Amino acid sequence: MTFISVQQETLLTNIIKSWVYYLKNTWNFAGVNFRNTTPDTEIDLVLPIIVLKRVSNDTWSNNRIWGYHWTNWDSEDSINTLYWYTYTSLIQFDIMWTTSTECNKLQGFLYKALQWTSIWSRTHIPIRDFVGVDKVWTPTDLQMKFYFNKDIDWAIIPSFDPNLHIASISVNFSVDYLSEKAISKILDIENDITLDI
Repeated sequence: MTFISVQQETLLTNIIKSWVYYLKNTWNFAGVNFRNTTPDTEIDLVLPIIVLKRVSNDTWSNNRIWGYHWTNWDSEDSINTLYWYTYTSLIQFDIMWTTSTECNKLQGFLYKALQWTSIWSRTHIPIRDFVGVDKVWTPTDLQMKFYFNKDIDWAIIPSFDPNLHIASISVNFSVDYLSEKAISKILDIENDITLDI
């Protein structure tokens, strides 16, 4: 759970790429295009497609782990204390295909990939750290977590094109990690203070 293997600046990129990697390796999405921006329908729309979008402001919460104090290293002037951060975000998958039947089929594949052993179990998706080329990655100790039965919503999106059918699935997920913080010690206190009052 420690935030040691992913830089905060690249976390969002790694999350999006980890979603795509996870989906492609969990269910049969052969022939499905994945994008993180909506394509121009007249130029580069290649169906079937799943577009991943962040649809809410990402939030960070910082909580001291209750009753937990950890000293990783101790020097003359400081000690390290442990904090628990939670990152939450809402990601949307827009599924586009030529008929409603095909769109529903792809939506079913996506549901199967998002569901853990049962709808009441929490799904854990590991975050990978991608370096340069998308296929080159290293494992991290972070995971995206959500419940299938309460953190997932879906909707049918109307389309102006009768040959384009769109379904949307959104997932509200969180990432927990631990972070160390150096805290300054209170150093020597003199006991022989004379008070002139």
